[in-house]
Amino acid sequence: MNPKLLALLAVGHMTTDVYQGSLPALLPFLKDAYQLSYAQTGTIVLVMQVVSSMIQPLFGYLADRVDRTWLMPAGVAIAALGITAMGAAPTYAACLLIVTVGSLGIAAFHPQAYRTAHLCAGDRRATGMALFTVGGNVGHALGPLFITTIIITFGLRTAYVGMVPGLVVAALLLWAIPAAMRRPEMRGAAAAGMARAGAAGGSVRPAHPPVPWGPLVFLIMVVCLRSWAQIALSAYIPLFYRDFLGESPLVAGTVLLVYLGGGAAGTLAGGPFADRYGARRTVALSLVLSAPILFVFPHLRGLAAMLAVGLAGFVLVSSFSLTIVIAQALLPTRGGTAAGLIVGFAVGAGGAGVALLGHVADVWGLLETMRVLAAVPLAALPFVWALPSDTPARHRRPGGMETAAK
Repeated sequence: MNPKLLALLAVGHMTTDVYQGSLPALLPFLKDAYQLSYAQTGTIVLVMQVVSSMIQPLFGYLADRVDRTWLMPAGVAIAALGITAMGAAPTYAACLLIVTVGSLGIAAFHPQAYRTAHLCAGDRRATGMALFTVGGNVGHALGPLFITTIIITFGLRTAYVGMVPGLVVAALLLWAIPAAMRRPEMRGAAAAGMARAGAAGGSVRPAHPPVPWGPLVFLIMVVCLRSWAQIALSAYIPLFYRDFLGESPLVAGTVLLVYLGGGAAGTLAGGPFADRYGARRTVALSLVLSAPILFVFPHLRGLAAMLAVGLAGFVLVSSFSLTIVIAQALLPTRGGTAAGLIVGFAVGAGGAGVALLGHVADVWGLLETMRVLAAVPLAALPFVWALPSDTPARHRRPGGMETAAK
């Protein structure tokens, strides 16, 4: 494991996801500014998820062909520019266009960064991926309070001042990452990755094994349903607290911070747990435990609600990095493509459920929407058990596969 480069990548991940995580807290302000329905408000989330996620497999394919480290600083800068400029959009249509631009930066950053983190992790892949992923979880957690503070201080129309931290981190990555990638241990890690991939006849270019489409489709379904619950909860917490409970944006932002902070803690715990007990078992456990917590949460108030939403984040998000590890085990020579499919396409498809829930909220109300949301994780369970069984690290032989079919 290369902890220094992993930490640097985690900082970039955190910064990118600060801006992505700002969107839920922006929604109430944008809803008022443009006089939107819940369905139109959910469409803003849908546009971000489609653009920032479903294009990621393309960026992952490009990252697997030629190392493009410049995508990481460029992605941070574009995300910072696009997301913070939404408040200055003159119309709802312009707002959708600006969020599209910012989402392209998010899409550009993630596959290359996940591929690089995969190389840095060594043999402790679940733990290494968890350390990198938790940077994004922390960013998502800080995003709501970050953007809410900016808007309260400067106003919605001048929220673009919040781009400054992103531009500073982008400059740091542009300076530091190329030097880190030139270090001998990173060149050795890349070469070892090619060797493990099974270069044919001594060829430098790795031979790609056949794509296991069945397990891959099952995994994508798991991520779609899990992401539907995860993203929808973060999108509707601010609306539920403001419109249903009558709380201020700062209270809603604090609840969202607790939820996403719980997710960061869950990611840190999920990696080592999966290395010990297996990724598939950990993913299944997170889905089973999250459903009752999500059902109870909207009926609680005060400290009990805070504890429940933090626990919901801990349990539900703990499986996020593990699904990437499973995908990279299924596609061992296509690390960028695997990350693009899971972080990108599958998460984006799950985000489409947010707009669907907007129609539910318009017709039946926010409380019924939260109840429907609680059932979504359970729908993913059959697809988890259809995945290949995995071998925990403590039982894995040196050089053995991380995942083996039953």
